[in-house]
Amino acid sequence: MIVVGSSLLAACIARHPPAAATLRALSAVLVHAEWAGPDDVRRDFGAVMTEIGGAIVLDLGQVLVTLKINHALGIVRIAGAEERI
Repeated sequence: MIVVGSSLLAACIARHPPAAATLRALSAVLVHAEWAGPDDVRRDFGAVMTEIGGAIVLDLGQVLVTLKINHALGIVRIAGAEERI
C-alpha cells in the first residue's frame, strides 16, 4: 500500500518514545500490506480494530491509530495517532 501521513507516527513517537517499536512495526505492516478490501484488514488487525464512520481505529495498547483506506487505489492514510496517558 502507499502510505500517506507517516509523519503523524513520527510525531507520536517523539511525544511517546515507549510506543516507538509498536509504531515502527505498524508502519512496516502498512507499507507491505496488499489489502483488496476490508476483510483483508480484519484478517491482519481484527483483534485490535474498530470501524467507525469509514475509518479504522487500531487500539495498539499504548496508542490509538486511525486509518482511512482506499482499497481500489492501494492507499492508506494515517489520519491520527494518539498516545494513551
